[in-house]
Amino acid sequence: MNYKIYLPVSESDTNYVSVIDKDTIRVFHSKPQIDDLVNYTDYYVNSHYLSKEGSITVNESYTFLDSKNITDNIWYRNDMPLIMITFGVFFFVVISIMLFILKSFFRGFLK
Repeated sequence: MNYKIYLPVSESDTNYVSVIDKDTIRVFHSKPQIDDLVNYTDYYVNSHYLSKEGSITVNESYTFLDSKNITDNIWYRNDMPLIMITFGVFFFVVISIMLFILKSFFRGFLK
């Protein structure tokens, strides 16, 4: 099975992506060189992909992910099941309220 990592960035920005820890993925805006100041964006995977931009003076080498394993397809989000359950519950509640209102309206209208 081919697993991919979701990042909310375009494919052209996925050349220099590194996993910092189990919750953070860092996307460098340019290739990091030792002793160079490089801009980056951190994406916090378990915090609904919140991002934080910053810059860092590189003092270590990074291992980059293969861009073929990175996608911007929303179905690869790790919280997609929770999003789908939330929409399902919301849809059910809205339909239930609408049916209750219509049922009450027509019950009073037909009497």
